[in-house]
Amino acid sequence: MNNKILFITGGVIAIVITAASLGKSHTTTQIALIDHQVVVTKESTAAVTQNDPQDIVPGTYKNEITNTSTSTGLSIVSGIVENNLDTNGKIVNDHLELALKNFSPYDMANIEVYYTVKDLTTLHSEGYYKKLNGFVLKAGATQSINFDNKVGYGHFGINKSGVYFTSVNKLQFDVWVSTPKYKVAHIQIMKDAGGAEMKD
Repeated sequence: MNNKILFITGGVIAIVITAASLGKSHTTTQIALIDHQVVVTKESTAAVTQNDPQDIVPGTYKNEITNTSTSTGLSIVSGIVENNLDTNGKIVNDHLELALKNFSPYDMANIEVYYTVKDLTTLHSEGYYKKLNGFVLKAGATQSINFDNKVGYGHFGINKSGVYFTSVNKLQFDVWVSTPKYKVAHIQIMKDAGGAEMKD
C-alpha cells in the first residue's frame, strides 16, 4: 500500500492521498490545518479498475468462490488460451480469454474467476483467483474478458511467471466464473504442447 501525505504549511489546506493496492480502491481526503489541529473537510472513495499482474508466487492463490446457488443465468460461451486474435484478426500474445453470457433479466456485477492450470506431463498444478472489479455483464449480453495485463475495460491481470508461460508441455485449464444469486459456470480448456505464441 502506498501512502502520500502533503502538508502546505504556508496555507491552511493539506491533502492526504491513500492508494490501496492495484485492483482495489483509493481514498482522497482533504484536511484543513486550523490552529495546528487537523480537521477533515472532505473524503471520497472511488473504485479503481486496474489490471494488476498477479505477481505473487505462481499458483498460490486460494479459491475464494463460496457461491452455492443453483439458479441458472450465467454461462461461459467459449474459452481460449492460445492462438488468440484481436478484433482485426491479427495474432496477439497467448492469454486466457473467456466469452461470458448473461441470460438472466438482470445485470451481473461482483463477478469472480478462479482457474487452475495443470501441466499434463509433470502434473504440476497452479490456481489463480481474481475479482473482476468494475466489470458489469449486462442483462442478455455476451462479452469477452481477457487476462492479459492490458489496461482497459474487460482486461485483467495474469501471472507471467506461472506454468502457463514457462511450460512447453500440454496444459489443462479449468475455469470457474461466479456472480451472486446464479450458479457457478465452468469450462475446461486445453493448450497444445509448445511455448507461448507471441504476436508478430
